[in-house]
Amino acid sequence: MTPSARWSRFCLLSLGTVYFARLALNFVAGRSRTELSRRTAPVRGAAIPQLADLDAELGILATLPQTGSLSRYKGAAFDAEDSDLLGALREKFKTLCREWNVVQRLIKHCRDGSSDPLFTDSESTALKAELAAFLRSKSLPGSLHVEPFQPFLLDCWEGLCRLTGDPDGCLPGLLRSGVPTGVLEPIEASGVWQPLSDPAPPDEDLSDLSIHTSPWQSGLDDEDLTLSLMMKDVEAGFAFELPGGEAAARQRWGNNVAAGKLGISHPPGKKPRLTGDGTVSGANPACRILEKVRLPTLESIQRFLSSSAVGQRWAAFSFDVRGAHKLVRVRESEQGLSCFVVKGRWFVYRSCYFGCSWAAYWFSRVGAFVVRQTHRLLWVRHGLFLYVDDGLSLFPLEAAPLLSALCVMFLVSLGIPLSWEKLQLGEDLSWIGWSLRLSVRSACLPRDKQSKILGLLCPLLKAGTRMPRREVERVIGLLLWFTAAASWLRPWLHELYRLLYKPAVVTRSLSVCQFGELLRCLSPSLHVVCHAKSCDVRPQWRLHSVNNCEVKDLRDRAITCPRVRSGMIPVVFFDYSCASTRTCASSSFAARLFHNAVAEEVRIPLCIKEAPPCLCAADAFAKGEIAGLGGWFLLPGLPCVVQNIRWFRLAVTRDTLPSWLRPAKGEPLQSIIASLEALAQLMLLVRDLRCRELALPRGEYFILRVPQLCDNAGVVSASSKMLSMKACGEACEALAAAIGEGNQHQVDGLIAALKLMMPPSSGAEQAVGPPRDDFLLRPEVLPWSEQDFLGGLEENLRIVQECEAKFVRMMASHPEGFRAPEILAAALDLAVVYLKNYALDKADALYEAIKPHCLSRGLPWNVKWFQDCATLRCKQNRQAEAAPMLEEVAKLTPPHEATLRNLGTVYNQLREHDKAKVYFDAAAELVGKKNDKGELLLDKEDLWNIGLVHKNKKNYDEAALMLDQALEKWLEEDPEDDVTLAKLYDSVGSCYDEMGRHEEAVGVLQKAKDLYDRSIGTESPLYGSACERLSRALVHAQRYQEGLDSLIEAFTVIALQDAVHPTPLFELLGIALEEIPITKKVDTAELARLEMPIQAAVRNMHYRGLDQDGNCGVSLLRW
Repeated sequence: MTPSARWSRFCLLSLGTVYFARLALNFVAGRSRTELSRRTAPVRGAAIPQLADLDAELGILATLPQTGSLSRYKGAAFDAEDSDLLGALREKFKTLCREWNVVQRLIKHCRDGSSDPLFTDSESTALKAELAAFLRSKSLPGSLHVEPFQPFLLDCWEGLCRLTGDPDGCLPGLLRSGVPTGVLEPIEASGVWQPLSDPAPPDEDLSDLSIHTSPWQSGLDDEDLTLSLMMKDVEAGFAFELPGGEAAARQRWGNNVAAGKLGISHPPGKKPRLTGDGTVSGANPACRILEKVRLPTLESIQRFLSSSAVGQRWAAFSFDVRGAHKLVRVRESEQGLSCFVVKGRWFVYRSCYFGCSWAAYWFSRVGAFVVRQTHRLLWVRHGLFLYVDDGLSLFPLEAAPLLSALCVMFLVSLGIPLSWEKLQLGEDLSWIGWSLRLSVRSACLPRDKQSKILGLLCPLLKAGTRMPRREVERVIGLLLWFTAAASWLRPWLHELYRLLYKPAVVTRSLSVCQFGELLRCLSPSLHVVCHAKSCDVRPQWRLHSVNNCEVKDLRDRAITCPRVRSGMIPVVFFDYSCASTRTCASSSFAARLFHNAVAEEVRIPLCIKEAPPCLCAADAFAKGEIAGLGGWFLLPGLPCVVQNIRWFRLAVTRDTLPSWLRPAKGEPLQSIIASLEALAQLMLLVRDLRCRELALPRGEYFILRVPQLCDNAGVVSASSKMLSMKACGEACEALAAAIGEGNQHQVDGLIAALKLMMPPSSGAEQAVGPPRDDFLLRPEVLPWSEQDFLGGLEENLRIVQECEAKFVRMMASHPEGFRAPEILAAALDLAVVYLKNYALDKADALYEAIKPHCLSRGLPWNVKWFQDCATLRCKQNRQAEAAPMLEEVAKLTPPHEATLRNLGTVYNQLREHDKAKVYFDAAAELVGKKNDKGELLLDKEDLWNIGLVHKNKKNYDEAALMLDQALEKWLEEDPEDDVTLAKLYDSVGSCYDEMGRHEEAVGVLQKAKDLYDRSIGTESPLYGSACERLSRALVHAQRYQEGLDSLIEAFTVIALQDAVHPTPLFELLGIALEEIPITKKVDTAELARLEMPIQAAVRNMHYRGLDQDGNCGVSLLRW
């Protein structure tokens, strides 16, 4: 299939989705298109009726259902049988509401946007006293005492917990004594949210905590402002100054001291805001929280309103908690983790600060408690949502002023400080970045966000426009947020991602000599890996074609025998590191869709209605240059007889189709049959909806969800249309080409498409009996992995490709696939080949594919899988997952020194050094070599392993002695094992460096680097790690220029590897920015050499989903 035909299918199917979504949006009873596009600006309080008689309002409340709150959020779900436990308190608040005229005051306050408190000090005290008196009347704790440096009435909170049986009953006690940070020990799950299924292990070694004595650049630019904002927090009691500095902090908190960096953010239209970076100090990465907080979204409102009755009108009341994060006090023993230094003065936060990992968690727990108790107080059908500090309540329109007043009174009685100027009450208001229009049950973008998105999209509308990639990233970021609600537009982000990551095309004409040098600079993947001296070809470029012939391998004829014209060879490169990209027709088309949707103020329906099922069908046919669409449907409510069936048909030709849907010239209409069938389904939906008499709300926006069944089984296609086998053949050809080109996106899509074309089968058909067991898994059936792979990068790659080719041919000859033991053994063999060559993505995919087959066969297959997959997890820096696998191996097999050493290695990497030494000692005992005196003799592996334990525990003298002995023995007994010797040199060199023997470390680490270069090549992660350790030693030895060169080389290798992780990249950048004296010993321009490796790292981590990780966010901040 040609690219144009593939594009046509995608275009129609996506547009069909958009079309029907827009059809649902516009399917509003009694509204014309002009009415649908009407724009209404939000008005504070304009839609709330001002009732003259307050008793009438109270009467309305009394007639509402009293069976409990139907809002379900943050653990608040009450059965109809629950008692109205806070009814007496609500009645008292209603009385005060009438006496103080709170409703009318609240309406006026919201209309004026006043920053003055709604209540006087005496009224606030009275509200708190009423809450305390109510609880005391129930023989429960209730006093007006407020603990220092926090505003909550915690005695009353404890009484409410006991009265209502709150699931987070321990919260008041934690707030009273000060909350933990999760650094010294994990924060246990509260029971409110779902616990983490696989929490990260606690970090028992807090040696990564660090002290930073200056703010970030944003804080240094105006250090006086930074200090003044810090002093405001001191005056408010959130922080205090520590006159003695670091010495006083160490005396008070010991080693549990971390000083981060302050910065200043300048939000548009708002005052400057002080932010603290606790990641750079090591406190945030060490924080462990054992549950995942869930926050409301626009979908939460959609679910609530979809459950309400047709015609029910709602109003919204929104509020903001002032200084939410800083309201929670940290326990005194952990306050040393929240230090900051400004102008040499030390400050310590006694409360959670904006920027620490535990701040959002603890206020979310506080907010969840407030939400649950407010549900109890209101006790009518309502919605209540709290997104961190932004609250939203949905009330029946007639009672909204009174319920909003009760809500505010209860919040004040609890001691919750509010931003009074941010109170909003009405059918139309803003919340978490959306403009809500409850009068028509829809949401849309506010003006500022609309203008921002349109401004960013405008340059993308014209094909051929050159755009900075960072601008494209900004567009995608905003559209990701927008399409979280406008989900029908999300598929079109694919085109913008293609624009972001597509390479720039660079053409060059090279002489024969220049071309020869180019070949020496190319990696097997055709990437330029070093600077060419005779031509301006840059590293990271990829050779695409020579003499207009696309090349995929260094052995291609166009490379080995290039055609020379006038002494020159024309070549084309792809530059993936280019800072800009050029728009194309497809990306401009997608940008136009988004632009039109935003410009026309497409409204997000806040209500979903289910259409009743209907009996109907649609299909399409195509032959040559003609095609037809047709279908039928049964009129609703009538019996299924011919007289009650309506049908339609439509004949089409190539000329009647829009240009973007037509197949490529020379291709029949059959090539777009899937698109024609989709079009027939859309026509059927339109005809069906026009004939339905649905009870739909008038004057509101909603999504009408229609259930459908679609028969697209491969067996039906193969037997009736005779097109599926041809399509399979085309897909297989395209799959082979995509594999050769390395096009991972197309490979994944084609494999999924081919699987979908398989005929359906029942469980009985798939249960074909147990697999064969006449095959023994022995070392001799695993020949591929026995190779040492010490021939250098190119030779190793050739061997890997040969093994892959043999495996593919074996798979093609065995119809049982992995059920055949020969294939399963070959897969295990090939996976180890991948492990030895650090092709970790391929190894991971293969282990995942064979896991059920290995585990179901039992011994020895399951042991082999556990053992090898644990090795993979260690190479992926996922040691926490490797440990249980090795423990399983230990359970399934007799004691063996290799298993014990592997367990020791994993626990050593997990910083459980004492546990690691237990396993290493057990391995040495098991080997049992002793001298004449009966003393245990350690062999070279045991010396190495136990030496590493001592190094990690900072017992450097013992470590150096044992590692030197291990190296000496290895050189004597196995001097040809380059890789192992390089690893051992690495261990010895890093130990010397940490001891302060920096020059000796440089010499030893250089040997490790040279051995890796000679044996496994410069693209191996092991080579990158050697460069990283060498760069540290060089910097410590004050050989800064050499250290920077080695650092850049290490960064480049690590950024491109399968097991990429943000932490080592972050640390390398820290060395470059903080330890190398730029402008004194090294020119500032040298740092520009890191630009392309950083961009490669960002793309690599985005591809692997690591860009959502907090560590990656910190790395991006530093970049």
